[in-house]
Amino acid sequence: MKHSVEDKRQEHGSTGSGSQEYLTTMSTGSTVAATSTLPLIEGASTRAQVYQEVALRQRLKRMEDQLQAVFEIGHTLSSTQDPEEILSLLLDKITELLEAERSSLFLVDYDSGEVWSKLLQGEGKNATIRLPVGKGIVGWVAQTGETVNIRDAYNDERFNSDFDKKNGFRTHNLLTMPLCNQQGNIIGVIQVLNKRDKLPFTSEDEHILQTLSSQAAIFLENARLYQALWKKHVELMQTTRQLKHRGRELDVVFDIEQQMSHAFNLDDALCNIIKRIVVLLGCEAATLAIDAGGRSRIFLYSSAPEDDGKVAIVPARLNAGEGFLGCALESGEALLVNRPDQDDRFSKDLAARLEFPVRSVLCVPIRQEETIQGAIELLNKQSPQGFVEDDLRLMQLIAAQISRAIEIGSQRDKQVRENRLATIGQLLSGVLHDFKSPMTIISGYAQMISQATDPVKRKKYSNAILKQIEQLNQMTREVLAFARGDSTLLVRKVSWVQFLQEVEQHLLQEFNDGSIHLHIENTYKGNMHFDEIKIQRMISNLARNAGQAMKSGGTFELQAEQDGDFLSLTFRDTGGGIPPEIQATLFDTFVSSKSSEGSGLGLAIVRKIVDDHGGNINFTSTPGVGTTFHVKLPIQGPPSPEE
Repeated sequence: MKHSVEDKRQEHGSTGSGSQEYLTTMSTGSTVAATSTLPLIEGASTRAQVYQEVALRQRLKRMEDQLQAVFEIGHTLSSTQDPEEILSLLLDKITELLEAERSSLFLVDYDSGEVWSKLLQGEGKNATIRLPVGKGIVGWVAQTGETVNIRDAYNDERFNSDFDKKNGFRTHNLLTMPLCNQQGNIIGVIQVLNKRDKLPFTSEDEHILQTLSSQAAIFLENARLYQALWKKHVELMQTTRQLKHRGRELDVVFDIEQQMSHAFNLDDALCNIIKRIVVLLGCEAATLAIDAGGRSRIFLYSSAPEDDGKVAIVPARLNAGEGFLGCALESGEALLVNRPDQDDRFSKDLAARLEFPVRSVLCVPIRQEETIQGAIELLNKQSPQGFVEDDLRLMQLIAAQISRAIEIGSQRDKQVRENRLATIGQLLSGVLHDFKSPMTIISGYAQMISQATDPVKRKKYSNAILKQIEQLNQMTREVLAFARGDSTLLVRKVSWVQFLQEVEQHLLQEFNDGSIHLHIENTYKGNMHFDEIKIQRMISNLARNAGQAMKSGGTFELQAEQDGDFLSLTFRDTGGGIPPEIQATLFDTFVSSKSSEGSGLGLAIVRKIVDDHGGNINFTSTPGVGTTFHVKLPIQGPPSPEE
């Protein structure tokens, strides 16, 4: 027999309001004990329908809470990049939905073989728990990958109660679940403790935890990938920074090398370097104290417009221990001071005298092995933080380059001085050697004057001496002009026959020992236009070289003939010939054979005389047979500059 809802209500003596209270109680999640006096809900026909309706509403409520939790977690994931905030929210939602006291998240560290706490709730949230994989409930889950749902923790032999003892917490029941990535690898463990009212965790709780733990696993995996990518990014940025810094160092080294190569001397190189350093490091001024090359000097440079970009060089020595620069010289250590006014080594008097406000200082010593050659000081880095460690390292590199510049410059200056002295010695040797013939002639005529009684002969001998003296003066001027690179010619009309007779007398004096036979052939009887003294010097130099090649005697031939508009001259000797190793550079300055007594200037002067007259010269030489020089001179003289 069926009963109506009203009959059921009368049977239990209940009203509609009481039924509403029951529904309210059930919807809040409270447990309703089975009783024979359970009130009926209006519209329900049986007690089973009442339970079914309440259960559906309760499940709907929990599903709404789950969806809301997932929504909040998703919103947090999209609005923040803070892993701690996201995981903390996740634990809060798990604790709330599972109606538990607290939750914990553990991560698996495969390198150490441990499980460690990432986040904890409750009194021990600041503590760190580390367990070997396989130990305790969390370690067992991390090892096996199985979910553990325990009603009474202390009755399970896997449970480790040490943590409860430390913080006074009492674990009743727990739900522990692994976190797996997409590859199925266990990356962590979530543990939920003490469901409310000491009730056991249900299969529905496991389902909720499974849903949210999947979110946690995805986030942790993404976080790991992000951290790995970020680590690679940081490494790449560091490598890029290092490469950029290394590139800057190479640019500085190259720039200093350029300054060194373009400078004429050491001081010029140092001036160029100090100006470039101020620009490269972005500071206002620099001071370089050097004690090298046998002298001390201080280089001062300021980039201020009123200083005209010039480096002041003061020939003075900086006292050791005086100011930052002196301290670097004394100690040999680098100094980086961004608050110099608070440093005892700061010289306020010196700053006041220079009228230069000092805000930051970088000072580096300059070393050559164990010797301190000097120090360089940079002032006022044009940046808020002042000088930094990168500036210091770069300056130490620059100091090493400056040391090398000083060493190279000192060696170069020394070599220049030695070469200059050697050049002067060679030049004097050549001049004295060239003076030998005129002086011999002057001596001979002077003796003849002393023995001559005829006034006419005395006058003739006196004129010959004066002519030789004039030739000596001309030779002196010629050597000086050659050293200066002058090409001044005194061209005039000259009788070739008369000139050749004078040349013959001069060559006879050159070969006065009788071992060399002089032979002259001339077919040209006209006039020439040239510098008489210089052409005679050219012939004398060629004859002298031939004489040096014929130590044991021989023949020197001079042939002259017209070749069109030119006078062709041939000078031939029977000496040992020109060594092959010097033939290509025979007309260069200071080139001579090892057996030669000359200075190496003779043929260089010959070539210059011929070139100045618009002629040309070449030679042929056979070892053991002799050498022949061919000279062509224009009969009408050298061409005008326009021609």
